[in-house]
Amino acid sequence: MAMGAGDLRIRNRGSEVRLRSGETAVVGSDPSADLRVSHPGISRRHGEVREGKGGWVYIDTDSSNGSYIDGSPIERIAVNGPTTVLLGHAVDGEVLDLLPAADVQPGVSAASPTDLKRIAVALWVIAGAAVAAVVVAIVALVAG
Repeated sequence: MAMGAGDLRIRNRGSEVRLRSGETAVVGSDPSADLRVSHPGISRRHGEVREGKGGWVYIDTDSSNGSYIDGSPIERIAVNGPTTVLLGHAVDGEVLDLLPAADVQPGVSAASPTDLKRIAVALWVIAGAAVAAVVVAIVALVAG
């Protein structure tokens, strides 16, 4: 399905909902939520994504444990580009990625901000292991 300029992708743990202009999505633990997030800290109707006057908006719908960006609680946030909201906890919350179509090139699968962070961490781990292997080899040569 081709996404128009005003479309938005909402992702959590492999589940994805696509919104078109004028549509609204409920995010929460309720089985009837448009994007169901099954986690103990998530309210039945935790948040809502809808189109506002200037574009897409995420709204925390008085959830019990809140919604957060960069560790700060939010009630409402404009989605002006790829945005990651943590649901239920400021640090260890469920990751909700909001991806406007304007930031997605046709035919290219967009990596979410969370995916990019995971890739960066994996690269650091690999680099660290490579450095450790070189150090071990040098020590073995010097000691041998």
